[in-house]
Amino acid sequence: MEATARIAPPASAKPPALEDDDIRRLLRAILADEWARLRKKSPAPDLEAGWDDATRLDEDGVGFDSLALLEACSRVSQFFHLHEVGIEDYLFVRRELGQWVNIVRTALDLRHERLTFQTSGSSGTPKPCTHEVGDLLCEIEAHALIFAGARRVLALVPCHHIYGFLFTVLLPRRLDAPVLDARAWSPGILRERLRDGDLLVATPVQWRALRVMLTRFPEGLIGVSSTAPMPEDLRGELAQAGLARLVEIYGASETAGVGFREDGGAFTLLPFWRRCGDGLLRDGADAATVPQDDLVFSDDVHFTPRDRRDGAIKVGGVNVFPERVATALRAAPSVADCAVRGDGDGVTQRLKCFVVLTPEAQGDPEAPTRIVSWIAENLSPRERPVVTFGSTLPRNAMGKTADW
Repeated sequence: MEATARIAPPASAKPPALEDDDIRRLLRAILADEWARLRKKSPAPDLEAGWDDATRLDEDGVGFDSLALLEACSRVSQFFHLHEVGIEDYLFVRRELGQWVNIVRTALDLRHERLTFQTSGSSGTPKPCTHEVGDLLCEIEAHALIFAGARRVLALVPCHHIYGFLFTVLLPRRLDAPVLDARAWSPGILRERLRDGDLLVATPVQWRALRVMLTRFPEGLIGVSSTAPMPEDLRGELAQAGLARLVEIYGASETAGVGFREDGGAFTLLPFWRRCGDGLLRDGADAATVPQDDLVFSDDVHFTPRDRRDGAIKVGGVNVFPERVATALRAAPSVADCAVRGDGDGVTQRLKCFVVLTPEAQGDPEAPTRIVSWIAENLSPRERPVVTFGSTLPRNAMGKTADW
């Protein structure tokens, strides 16, 4: 489909329902996220695969003690809005995954107007983002037109974030296409199993790795990318490697999908959004939404994201810009890359930084000391971060810079 085409979903669309398999996948993903949060490390890609309906969620199974289990219960209740039905307490009483599937199934059969996701980006504390299920189904109708003909959906992203939920839960149901979790597949297995007509759901970081690992893509493979901008050089390399189509989705946890493009040019607004002053107004909404990025429109439906809006945090009552500090640090001697974010809350908040040394500096034991000295000489007191050194930037399952 031409990226410049304005699409409109059919009025008589049949909304896809969540099946028990979808609920099971979502629960596994949420629990794995909680597991990772408690242990402050990323879970193995195949961790969730070993959890079946008989898996206990306490210390005899997944490993949650009573406090961790209570937090997991709260997260699941928040996601599915079990509190609106009044059965959230059953999660703490029932300790097997299959029992949780039944509890969520019961709640969704009674009411399912809203779901609440959490941000997965660079902010230190995940933020809840509630969406009306009807809005998500409306978006899926638009994507069903864009990706009509996809025969299978292969997921390289977790399904409990908004991007994964839309494209690896709702879209496969709408297209009546099987979904396969490919996150734990080796390059050899992935190469062997990819087929004509597959829709591969990934992030730009993953697409770059796929380009290196697979060399060539099978004929007819469709790709979708989101969570970060797709570099133009990578887009060209993927096309040269045989990727039939690559559709980029612009959106966020707060907004869900906003626009799409397929040729690397301007994004096209999805049909339920329209311009409204400096923001966007969704059909049926009472107030406009201000995107996180400054969107430059060439007409009423085509836009290009520019710089992010004010990303300042307060350190000692003064606005500090983490991205400005990161830009300065990337120009410092011996620094190959870095990530900067806020750490702490309120009056205790300050910056912290994860620094990746250049290859030449990695064998030099004095390099970290020189970088710390450079920070003291070139940054203001409130801009000076606490520094951690490592070989690669920590990233989460969505390919975004993770906490450390």
